[in-house]
Amino acid sequence: MKSRGAGFLFKIWICLVYSSGLQAQGSGVLCISEPFTDTAFPPAGWTAAGVTRVTSAGSFVSAPAAASIGTYNGSLTLPVVSNPVEIQFQLGRTTSTTVKELIVEVGIAGVTGGFVPLDTFDHFNTPDGAFLLCSVNLTGWSAEPAVWIRLRKASATTSPWRIDDVEVYHSPPLPVALTAFKVLPYSQKIAELTWSTAGEWNNAGFVVESSGDGYRFAPIGYVPGNGTTTLPQHYRFSDPLATIPVSYYRLRQQDFDGKEELSAIAECRFSDPRNDPDIESIIIANGVLRIFFRQPQREFLQICIDDIYGRILVSDGVFNPETTEISLNVKLLGGIHVLSVTSTQKTVTRKFFVDF
Repeated sequence: MKSRGAGFLFKIWICLVYSSGLQAQGSGVLCISEPFTDTAFPPAGWTAAGVTRVTSAGSFVSAPAAASIGTYNGSLTLPVVSNPVEIQFQLGRTTSTTVKELIVEVGIAGVTGGFVPLDTFDHFNTPDGAFLLCSVNLTGWSAEPAVWIRLRKASATTSPWRIDDVEVYHSPPLPVALTAFKVLPYSQKIAELTWSTAGEWNNAGFVVESSGDGYRFAPIGYVPGNGTTTLPQHYRFSDPLATIPVSYYRLRQQDFDGKEELSAIAECRFSDPRNDPDIESIIIANGVLRIFFRQPQREFLQICIDDIYGRILVSDGVFNPETTEISLNVKLLGGIHVLSVTSTQKTVTRKFFVDF
């Protein structure tokens, strides 16, 4: 049995929402986030036996209604789909402790026969009065042009299951990179972390990790994620015990199914305000080096990157009259590097790390 909670690589997803139910489609992503909003039940194309539409509080996740399988062997069958690789749905229950199971079945002979059981979900894995996001792998049917999927209750009880937010995919959710991750000194002892995502898939949250040397990291906090969403999300975390004079940070993003991904390392450098350097922070991700300055650099800057042996890897001249940020496309191997920014006044040097 497999189940995972609702809500770096992250996973970005694109959905097509149909108020009338699931539609057959040859490629891409099939998504019905609100399939039970129509007054008519079941929606067009669906087949329901012993299933009703419920609108009472607590009976649905994000729609104004959900499907309730309340009878023994009741079932909800999706419209025909082509080439599926995964189905996900929200499964909810009341506080009833009566034993009940839900079986996910797949067939290619129509809505009346030929179904094969794939996975079983029981009431022990769904919290009282709550929903759990469940997932079933359908890659064994990914070559079939016509597939029927049935959610069937398999227990001798009238205690219902709640079904909502059914989604079928023709391809797995795609990984998405963190759109921004920045760490700045808020005071002489506090580091302020901010980051953003373009969209999230099953994102449980972020473990914030810090280090004084850029190699040995330890968790210092946790920020909950936003589950599954196509909307941009923004996060903030403060570290009141930052290592002086420099701290390094990374994010360990966690899915509800236990999968983890690490972000790039971001540096936060503290200094005496009387000798404040021009460089505020350095971030490198996806082959792009971003240098943030405290003030706009209204002059020509010579930028060099050396490895720890002093070999010049990048040398470039930039005239940056108005902004506090410079971005360069670079190709660097993992390890320690040294950035030098030279203006007509001085040269500022900073070390930074590239993940292996």
